[in-house]
Amino acid sequence: MQHLQELCMESLGQNSSEINQNILICQLQESQQQTEKYKLSLEAQATEKDEFQRKLRDIQESHDVKMKKNNRKHEENLSQILQQHEMEINALKETITSVEEKAAQYLSDLNNLKSQRTDLNSALKELQMKLEYCEKEKLTQCEPPKFYSVGNLQLLSKVKQKVPDTFFTLFEQVAVSKVWPEKE
Repeated sequence: MQHLQELCMESLGQNSSEINQNILICQLQESQQQTEKYKLSLEAQATEKDEFQRKLRDIQESHDVKMKKNNRKHEENLSQILQQHEMEINALKETITSVEEKAAQYLSDLNNLKSQRTDLNSALKELQMKLEYCEKEKLTQCEPPKFYSVGNLQLLSKVKQKVPDTFFTLFEQVAVSKVWPEKE
């Protein structure tokens, strides 16, 4: 605009058509300068836009990399936890199996003990009947029953290392009820 005013001042001595022509030239030059400034401004904005989009892509790529890394870590942690739980479950299954086996063995031992108890009760009744017979007959000398070692040994269960006390208890009961001689 200032350039236009300067031209106007110079052209005071010129005719009006020359003045108008000079004004138009000045306006055209100013318009071209503004167009150039606008183009430069648009180019700068386009460059800023491109730079912004590049930064945005970089941030998105960085975010994607971090997310993938975190997802891998999370999956690894879950995998480790799953493996640990599977190991604990397997250990529990083994414990359950062991307990079931022990329970079955204890039940078997209990049934054997019950069977031996029945045998001992039968032997005790037999001895009581013999004792009653001897008392009824008033025999002065009652002959003790003969000792059969093979038959009496069959009344005992096998020695089990887990419960040796049970064997010795049964042994004493059988020995007492069958009136085993001490030398046998």
